[in-house]
Amino acid sequence: MKTKIFILLFLIVMPISTFGQGLIKISNITLLEGEHNNAIHGRGLVSGLVGTGDQGDTDKIKSELALLKSMGTDVDEADITSKNIAIVFVQGVLKPYMKKGQMITVTVSSKGSSKSLKNGQLISTMLISPYLGKEKVFALASGPISIDEKSPNTGTAQAIIEEDVPVSYLKNEGEDLVFYLN
Repeated sequence: MKTKIFILLFLIVMPISTFGQGLIKISNITLLEGEHNNAIHGRGLVSGLVGTGDQGDTDKIKSELALLKSMGTDVDEADITSKNIAIVFVQGVLKPYMKKGQMITVTVSSKGSSKSLKNGQLISTMLISPYLGKEKVFALASGPISIDEKSPNTGTAQAIIEEDVPVSYLKNEGEDLVFYLN
């Protein structure tokens, strides 16, 4: 308990003692217990690939397509050929305090035999977090994919946050706030 009081006093007095030298924000030197990044992920489809998509395994693509449809992705099976789409894994990071409507960059990686995601469009992909609740969609990723020529099977796309990111400081009423020094 004495340590917690000392740290709290230190954090209050330190900015006063640095008057004239520029203030130090508490958030720059500490981390509040309960604040952490949360991983989000989902499976999706990239369309618009010109002969560089997943090749040869139409049954696998159709089964993935059925799975994606059951998850809410709207894709017309007539538009699918094995060389113009790729099955992808999409992942990103939600930082503490992110709010609905903010944009984040996510990584898009080919799961199949696709040669390149160049010029591809990510079809709307729901991103969930295993830590925040599997039933909630925290972000939707879609749009053009930017790739690095050195690694054409991986790229980035944009996602929009659909749910505020919860941050839990106190698990039980009466607990203390805990700060960690960086």
